[in-house]
Amino acid sequence: MLLSVCYCCTSLNNDMITDKKDRVMKFIPVFKPYIEKPEIDAATEALKMGWLGMGSYVDEFEKQISSICELDEDSFAVSVSTGHAALH
Repeated sequence: MLLSVCYCCTSLNNDMITDKKDRVMKFIPVFKPYIEKPEIDAATEALKMGWLGMGSYVDEFEKQISSICELDEDSFAVSVSTGHAALH
């Protein structure tokens, strides 16, 4: 499972960075990524296939989600790149 990293500004942590005006800012990670060898291997394989947003992994994912949700022939799962894209 691939996760992003999001940082929120706070004064409660020892992790400090300096901004462009040399002000010291403290950040705390909201969550850290859990990326191990299987995720790296899958991402590498997808990149080697030349597909960044479509391809066999996406097709297989949509089929598995359709099966898990027990969708009938008139319904289907669709993958999107972001939550914002899902709203369109």
